[in-house]
Amino acid sequence: MLSVLLDWLIIAITSYTVGYGFLRLMSICIGREVSAGKNANVLRLLTGFMLTNVYAEIWSIFLPVNMWAVYILVFITLVIAYMCKQDMAETVNISKAPKPAVIASVAVILLMAYGSSRGYMHYDTTLYHASAIRWIEEYGVVPGLANLQSRYGYNSAEFAHNALYSFKWYTGRSLHCTTGFLAMVSAHLLYDKELFTGKRTIQSVDFVRIGLLYYLGVLFAQMVSPASDYVANLLIFDILVLMLGRVKDRTLPADHYVLISLLAIYGITVKVSLAPMVLICLIPFVYYIIKKDVRSILFCIVSGLVIAMPYFIRGYILSGWILYPSTLIKLGNPDWQVPIGEAQYDAKEISMWGRGITDATKWSEVTLTNWIPSWFAALDTVEKVLITAVITSTVVLVAIEIRLGLSKNRRGLQRYNILLELPIAWIMLLGVVTWFVGAPLVRYGLGFVLSFPLLVVGILYELVFREVRIAGINKDRTGSDRSSPGECKEIVGRALFLIIAGVMVLMKVKGLVVDIAGSLDRDCLIWQQDYEDPEAFTYEVNGVTIYVAKNGGGMGYNKFPSSIEVKDNIELRGSELKDGFRVK
Repeated sequence: MLSVLLDWLIIAITSYTVGYGFLRLMSICIGREVSAGKNANVLRLLTGFMLTNVYAEIWSIFLPVNMWAVYILVFITLVIAYMCKQDMAETVNISKAPKPAVIASVAVILLMAYGSSRGYMHYDTTLYHASAIRWIEEYGVVPGLANLQSRYGYNSAEFAHNALYSFKWYTGRSLHCTTGFLAMVSAHLLYDKELFTGKRTIQSVDFVRIGLLYYLGVLFAQMVSPASDYVANLLIFDILVLMLGRVKDRTLPADHYVLISLLAIYGITVKVSLAPMVLICLIPFVYYIIKKDVRSILFCIVSGLVIAMPYFIRGYILSGWILYPSTLIKLGNPDWQVPIGEAQYDAKEISMWGRGITDATKWSEVTLTNWIPSWFAALDTVEKVLITAVITSTVVLVAIEIRLGLSKNRRGLQRYNILLELPIAWIMLLGVVTWFVGAPLVRYGLGFVLSFPLLVVGILYELVFREVRIAGINKDRTGSDRSSPGECKEIVGRALFLIIAGVMVLMKVKGLVVDIAGSLDRDCLIWQQDYEDPEAFTYEVNGVTIYVAKNGGGMGYNKFPSSIEVKDNIELRGSELKDGFRVK
């Protein structure tokens, strides 16, 4: 646990400083001061978290992500801190923060550090996450690595991030703390001062916060594992809260949305299933086009390319395909390219596994819908409720659109303060549809499946209980002490919100207590729980020993290099591992 806290301290310092420096650079590039707006410190942290990950990806293309990558990052951090020392000192002045908020923040940090220090090591982490991180630590990006094991070609940016902050070169063991760090930062988005102090009424974003709280409960016993699914789903909630959690007058500058849009692009590099989130980028981009703000448009384009390009380059080096296992985009015919048949089989296997079918050879037997009954029957009770909620929310969202479309008030969206919420709800629905059509394993798309119905409930809440603000004004003018219809609706609305929040919290409280109690006996107060280390047998490729798990699964981190099966059809491209693999 202590190692987690120290690692988080380094991640926080470097991320916050780099994020702060990026905002200053953005101000210079677009020619005006850029404010991080509400949740400013969290947004700076997330921006820096994203940029340090991009930095690790770029470094991995040329060199192993090890000691020198950290030293250069620290040097960059010191330069930014020196150049911005006066302004930064004011933003991180803890003495100005209310003591209850500081105490609550410390409690959250310690709780999440406990969860990040021990828990369930995800099956896929042992299968390939841990080994992929070690490849990055020792060799960077290796050409044709997906030929050794196809899953190495999945290329999540998160693996490079873990390698950057693993400190294997210093501690002798590879820490894996970035998932827990993002969860800890996300937990700070649950608090909203204006809501808790009664300065504003409940908004749609508060329902999304309920979903974030629930997901953190799901994640608590698993965030010790550096799984890309967890980071991707957290980013969905973070983006929604930052996008919808506006200030008192419910508006924010377009520049604020640029930062959030860049987080959406980054999310796709973590897990490509977040692709629908890229539509969020249209919000500030269209605004700049209307305003003919050329400098801001160029900044958006360049920033997006800087974030996305390392991901595509890494993917091409790893597998010979731009978006492995998809074979839709083909660029050249490098000798390390995974054969098209193997790539297509891998894509089918992912899709079939999500449908609950473990044999990809049965692909021809699966139609558009014949798998749905058995898939739904295999879900647990909570998952069935969530899928039912998604279907119901889709109907409600369509009904809302029809009702507003038929309204005589053509400015209905502005009247109901859901000008932003409705298009984002449709983007979340597109995310659900993409997940369902692609690989509908609930774990893969839980961020979409949770956030979409809650956002629709929030929109419905805005429509039904909007009179609350009007009622307050009328009471002040008349001086009457009688409860107005608007005030009655406010009471009902708050009760509804508390019921939904209470039910979802109670669903996870018991599990949280069990998770904590069940891991108290683990010796993880100093060091974080290490990767699993299964038994193995070996085979050779051009004289290099390759480990394979005896149980048919993955090998974890320690036995290296490894694969999930004997591959006798591959060879080294050169004399060393860094030269990569190719099919004979």
